[in-house]
Amino acid sequence: MRDNYNRLYELYDFINELRSRTFSGMSYEEIMVHFGWSRKTTERMLNVLKTLFGDGLTYDYIDDGSRRKSYKLVIKDLNKLPLNFISEEDLINLKTAAKILTNDSNVSGGLSRLASKLGTINLKTENNAEDVAGATSAVAIPGPRLNIDNGIIGALQESVQSFKQAEIEYNGRKRVVCPLGFLYGIRNNYLIAANKRYISSPVKYKLCDITSVKVLDNFFDAEGFDIHKYSIRSFGVYSGKEDGYDIEWLVKKEAAQDAKKYIFHSTQQMIENEDGTLTIKFHADGLREMAWHLFTWGGMIVPIAPAELVTEYKNYIKLAQESLK
Repeated sequence: MRDNYNRLYELYDFINELRSRTFSGMSYEEIMVHFGWSRKTTERMLNVLKTLFGDGLTYDYIDDGSRRKSYKLVIKDLNKLPLNFISEEDLINLKTAAKILTNDSNVSGGLSRLASKLGTINLKTENNAEDVAGATSAVAIPGPRLNIDNGIIGALQESVQSFKQAEIEYNGRKRVVCPLGFLYGIRNNYLIAANKRYISSPVKYKLCDITSVKVLDNFFDAEGFDIHKYSIRSFGVYSGKEDGYDIEWLVKKEAAQDAKKYIFHSTQQMIENEDGTLTIKFHADGLREMAWHLFTWGGMIVPIAPAELVTEYKNYIKLAQESLK
C-alpha cells in the first residue's frame, strides 16, 4: 500500500507546498532537500506539474547572480484542473485504506493526510469524502448542526484553495482577510483567517456570523501555514493559554475498554493502571470543550489535572444542577 500511494502523496504534497509559497517560491535545490528527491525525480515532478497546470507553473531567477530558478505554482482558475483529476472513488479508497492500516500509524496517518489534501484540490464535486460516503447510503450523521449558507462556504473554500484574499461581512462589519482553513467544533464551526501583514497570527471567525463573502483578485502568501499544526494546540477549537496545559483524565474501570477505542488528542498517552482504570495524558488547551466532552461519559471519565479543568468541570455540574431547580 505504501508503494502504491507514496509517489502520489509526494506529488500532492509538492503541489500544496508550492501553492503555499506564492511569493517566495522554491529553488531546484530546495525542492530536492525538502522532499529528499534526486535531480531526476525533481525534474520529473516539475514536468508533471507543467503538464497539469501549464502556465500556472512559473519561475523567476534568484537575484544572486547564479541564474538559479525559483519555481512557483499559481492556479488562477482551479476549475481548469483536468476532468476527473481526483475522483470521488479515489477519496473513498484512500479513507478506507487509512482505516484498514490503523496498525501502521505512519502509513495510516500519511494516507489520511493525503485524502484531506486531495479533498481540498478536488473541485469537480462540492462534497468531501465523508459526504461522498454518505451519498452511498452507507453513512448517516444525525444530530443538530449549524445552518450555514452553502454559497458562503463555497466562496471561502475558493479563497482558501486559491490563496486569494476575501472581503467578508462579519457581525455587520466588512473586513479583508486571508482565509487559511476551517475548524469544526462541538458548538461552532470557524473560519481561520489572518491579516495579510500578520499571517502567523490568525484569528477565528464563526461561520454562522459571516453574512457575505467576496473573493478578491489579490493573492496572499500563506507562509507555510498548516491547519493541522494549528489545531493540535487545542482539544477542540477554543484556545486561550499560549502554551496550553498538561492534561490528565482518569477513566473508571467500567469504561476503560471503551475509552481505549478513542483518540482523544493526537498527543495522548494511555496508561493502564493495576486497578483496571485508565489514565489519559496529553498537552492542549480548550478546557471548556474538554468539560463538555467529559459530560458525555456520564461520570466514567473524570478530570485530574490541571486544577483549572477540574474547576471548569465542577462549574458545569453546578450549572446543570441549578438549571433543574
